[in-house]
Amino acid sequence: MDRNSAVFNPNPILGPLLLCILINDLPLHITSGSVNCEMFADDTSLNASDKNTATVQNELQKSMNKVSDWFDKNAMILHPAKTKRMLLATRQKHQLRPLILNLSLKDHHIEQVHEHRHLGMIIDDEFSWRPNIISTCKTISKNLYLLSQLKHFVDTSKQKLFYYAHISPHLTYASTVWDGCSDILLHKLNSLHRRAAKLMMPDLSLTTDAKLQHLGLLPLREKLMLNKAVLVFKAFRNLAPQYLKDLFICHNSRPHRDLCYCPNPE
Repeated sequence: MDRNSAVFNPNPILGPLLLCILINDLPLHITSGSVNCEMFADDTSLNASDKNTATVQNELQKSMNKVSDWFDKNAMILHPAKTKRMLLATRQKHQLRPLILNLSLKDHHIEQVHEHRHLGMIIDDEFSWRPNIISTCKTISKNLYLLSQLKHFVDTSKQKLFYYAHISPHLTYASTVWDGCSDILLHKLNSLHRRAAKLMMPDLSLTTDAKLQHLGLLPLREKLMLNKAVLVFKAFRNLAPQYLKDLFICHNSRPHRDLCYCPNPE
């Protein structure tokens, strides 16, 4: 096959589509009303919440058995070693006593972890977001080194392209979820954000804030606030999925236009 025929081949990749069709009915086999099944491509997770740990354990174990039966009926294999369990609670509850979930997949004991990577984010069992922020900082630091080398060969406009492609996405990915982290963790990210501005504009006569303004970059806190504002705007303007819209409540004591953008206010 020559290069042109390979580039313009219109045949779609059917593997991911066929997998989604195959596993689409998996949530229907989970009969427990207190267990939610979340699926994204080939990444599936079960979650439940209750004040009693034993109740959560029983409901999840029943659902795990249902999932195992579904895999057997569909001639698929669920990898036990790649299946993890985690119990989310406050730091104080974890300190009082060990919180254990005893779950098994057939004869295999499922490992309990304190942190787990899910859809590109590292979720820890205290929701501190520390592992996620530390991992993000390491990735950004590596890319900042590349930016420091790149500035010797290209101008500022090309450096900004690198910033938007390899640094900004890591700073803001799923920020509406994790930006409630501690100020100490947020300060680490902010330092890297400001360091990027310094690398792109090494002029010592300008402050870092002036460099950000000249480059057209928002300070990190304002950027994170903008992301939340955009999410709320989409929710109220019917531009977001229903499960996100359900997270927001419109207060009847105020006019609706006070809570969302109105192009033609009366």
